[in-house]
Amino acid sequence: MRGRMRLWSAGRRSAAGLVMTATLAAPVSAAPPAPSAPSGGAPRSGLFALPEYYLSGHGPVSVAAGDLTGDGRQSLAAVNIADGTVSVLLGRGDGTFGPPVPYPAGSGPSDVAIEDLRGVGVLDVIVADSSSGLISVLLGNGDGTLGLPVPYPAGPGPSSLSVDDFNGDSVPDVAAADQYSGTVSVLLGRGDGTFGPPVPQLAGSAPSSLDSGDFNGDGITDIAVVNLGDATVSVLLGNGDGTLQPPRPYLTGPGPTDLAAAVLRGESDDEGKGGAGKGKEGGGGDAGNLDLIVANAGDGTVSVLLGNGDGTFQPARPYLSGPGPSAVDTGDFSGDGIADVAVGNASDSTLSILLGNGDGTLGPPLLHLAGPGPSTVEVDDLRGDGHSDVIVANGRGSTVTVLLGNAAAGAGADAGAPGGGGGAAGDARDSC
Repeated sequence: MRGRMRLWSAGRRSAAGLVMTATLAAPVSAAPPAPSAPSGGAPRSGLFALPEYYLSGHGPVSVAAGDLTGDGRQSLAAVNIADGTVSVLLGRGDGTFGPPVPYPAGSGPSDVAIEDLRGVGVLDVIVADSSSGLISVLLGNGDGTLGLPVPYPAGPGPSSLSVDDFNGDSVPDVAAADQYSGTVSVLLGRGDGTFGPPVPQLAGSAPSSLDSGDFNGDGITDIAVVNLGDATVSVLLGNGDGTLQPPRPYLTGPGPTDLAAAVLRGESDDEGKGGAGKGKEGGGGDAGNLDLIVANAGDGTVSVLLGNGDGTFQPARPYLSGPGPSAVDTGDFSGDGIADVAVGNASDSTLSILLGNGDGTLGPPLLHLAGPGPSTVEVDDLRGDGHSDVIVANGRGSTVTVLLGNAAAGAGADAGAPGGGGGAAGDARDSC
């Protein structure tokens, strides 16, 4: 599964616990066609409850969700690049969270993932440290606390992580996008929370994010990585032993920053991930093929590359999303069983929702306020109610934003957003 995303199974610290509620709520493919134009970009009433903002640390650039306490409640882990920490916010089971508890994470933490690395039913935290070229592992204690970080070498400047099984032994491994060397490094897991040495594979120019999945239906995990330096996404098919085949690049849009792999054609799974990994099920011959969605900061679009099911992809088709898109994830936000796309827009601090049509195309962006400089978007079910919720790490501030999904709600929720006549920021309240 993807870096800057979810489980593979898929400076100054402010006062703890503050929450603010607001009513704003092979060959390279040919050049892509012109982007599909939006029809207004007005906010979608009822998709989300009012956003809440939780302090995490200084410069939160990535966030992940997982049950760190073993009680069925989703908690959050956010890495703070200015503090060199990872903060744990314990979940209460209702979509709200306690104050942040920071742990040392290494130098320049840039991405975080949560997974049971030891197979004992306890989730652990994995952090990419871009400044030191390391991966830090903080083993979980099962009560929401973490052990000290144990570093493992990756490649130069690891910017993004994907935790998945790359050699078919049912043990989680780690892949990192190494932005300074143009490589992807794979660290094979030993099943006890430790990892072997990194095995690098050329990917492209300045890889910025990656995701993993079975792109050709052979039961072996593959990797897709977006390359900021040459505006491509490279697909590296897996050999089943932890090594990868040479990259095959496809053009994206200018300045690709993030990507997600999901099935946009046919019905989504119960977490709105488009049935990733399910193979071909229903909806025609293309249903079940993994597709790629790329956020392009250079032109305010997301590119969709539809998968052919054999490890190749169709040329990118762009859709307008918002200014400076920096992060992307997928979920079922409208409750229709079809995967939709969530995009964080760094230039205007908004979240765009592009509803899926079920055939691989997307609707116009529906805007919602997020926070200063959205750098990661994470989709999860935080309340166990079957709705897709969104967590945004606000890299230019000190908060994470939580937007609880309200797919079945009527008009009124999240009624205010840019272009929608929303109100001013509301009161701050304590999260304790």
